[in-house]
Formats: sequence, C-alpha cells, structure tokens
Amino acid sequence: MRIRSMLCLLAPALLGTAGAANSAPSDPPIIVEGELNRDAAVRNYVEALAVASPGEKIARFEKAICPRSLGLSDSMNREVEERIRRVANAAGIAVGTEGCAGNVLLFVAKDKASFIRTLQRERPMLFGLMTDAEVRALAEQPGDAVAWQMFDQRGSDGRTLNNAGARSEAPSTLTGVTSSRLLPQTRTDLDVTIVVLQPEAFTGATITQLADYVAMRTLLQTRPSGYGSAAVPTILSLLDDKRLQRPAPMSVTAYDLAYLKALYGMSNSLQAVPQRAELLSRMKQNLAGAN
Repeated sequence: MRIRSMLCLLAPALLGTAGAANSAPSDPPIIVEGELNRDAAVRNYVEALAVASPGEKIARFEKAICPRSLGLSDSMNREVEERIRRVANAAGIAVGTEGCAGNVLLFVAKDKASFIRTLQRERPMLFGLMTDAEVRALAEQPGDAVAWQMFDQRGSDGRTLNNAGARSEAPSTLTGVTSSRLLPQTRTDLDVTIVVLQPEAFTGATITQLADYVAMRTLLQTRPSGYGSAAVPTILSLLDDKRLQRPAPMSVTAYDLAYLKALYGMSNSLQAVPQRAELLSRMKQNLAGAN
C-alpha cells in the first residue's frame, strides 16, 4: 500500500490549515506521575484500554511506525511527527527512517464527516475491508475526533496468509504449521492507524498534548471513547478534559508510557486473555522501575 503517494493528493480545501494548537515553550518530559492504589489503578487501566482485535489478540505494530501529520502548518506537522517518534522511542517501538511510508496518520479537517466521505471516494484503500455502512458510521460518530485501524493477519511466525485481506468468502489459510492447543497459528498486527480531528477539538492544547493524544490513539487499538473508566491520568482523556473544562495531562502519563512499553515488550503469540495478564504484570514492573 503506497500511503505516501496517496497523502500528497488529498484535497487541501478539505484539510485546511489549522493553527489552533500552541507550541509548548519547552518539550515536557515523557513521564507525568500518577497516583491511586497501584494494583487497582493498573487493573482499571488495562481493562479500559486492552481492546481485542478481530483475531482475538491485543494488536500492535510489528513493523516500524512512520507518523504523518496533515492539515496543520508545515512546522506544526513536523512537530507532531517528531513528538510521536519520541514517544515511540521512549516505549521501545521501532520507528521508520526518513522518507518512510506513513502508517500512523493524523488528518486535521474542517469537517470530519465530509472529509471521511471524500477520503472514502478518493482513497478507499485507507478503509481496508470496512463496509460502506461502517465508514458511514465513522463519519457520523459524534464529537470532533474519530480514529480507526486497519489490521494485517499473519501467521504467528510473520508469514503472509493465503487470501489474507481479500474481499472473499474463502477463509485465510496458513500451510506448513503444526497445530497447537496452547498457541494460535495466526496473529493480528496493526497495519495502518488513522485519526481525523476537527481544529476545535484541540483549541488551546499544546503541540505536545495533541501529538501525545494522537500517539496513544494510533500506537494501540482504541475504543471511540470511555477512557474515563481507566480511573487514572491518561492523555487519552484530553478532548473530554477540554470539553468539560477540567485540567488535562500535559503529556503522556506514567500509566500511558508503562502500557505502551508493556504492549510492545510482551509476547505476541498469546490470545487476548493471557495477553491481558502479561500486560498487568509488565505495567506494574514498568511503573515500579520509573519510581
């Protein structure tokens, strides 16, 4: 998928050039200290964020991530991309080299519903195997932000499946692998993740807050909302915090970074239930090590 060439052809009138976010006077540190009882807080956080993919795995990128931001000024787009790279590096996530094809995408558009409809018409490959009804539901999702992910199903050893990604009733198959009752034959990877924001969503936020919010919406599979149920500080609550006029984290929090490190450090060969258990254990270790 040639994402890089597609992005250059999107209509500038739809994207606009937003300038609502403010550059922070100095780049805040990655970690912001959390509170609450540690075990309960970690459990609540994992329950809120550990979304199982269609393949019953907690998906992550298995290839280097490559951030691309469009719709802000050129300098702000660069700042967003560099900050996402910094968060990924801090979490131990592989980052692509200069000129890589974008697979972590932010679009800032004046009207997200109109933009998504145009994107579907002009670049349908950015919606993968989503149906027209599913894309319509994305466009009509309430609020000023929407995110979605495309997945890549592979063998547990990384090989491509036969018929994978095809619009066909024939199932994807894998040959040459011995069945196991303990470990699944396949895994589900994140392939491309996309966030569309209207400028009013982040008016008054710093570039760091915006970029960190986008990082957390794209580097893991996320729900449309419900991050308040995590009951711990998270940059994922940024838009709700702004809407409700309550203080928002200045950057990714200690819990956010500990989760990313746990997600990208754990085994990718397990199913969602044992993966959650490993996430819990690794998050506690990461938080203890940060103190």
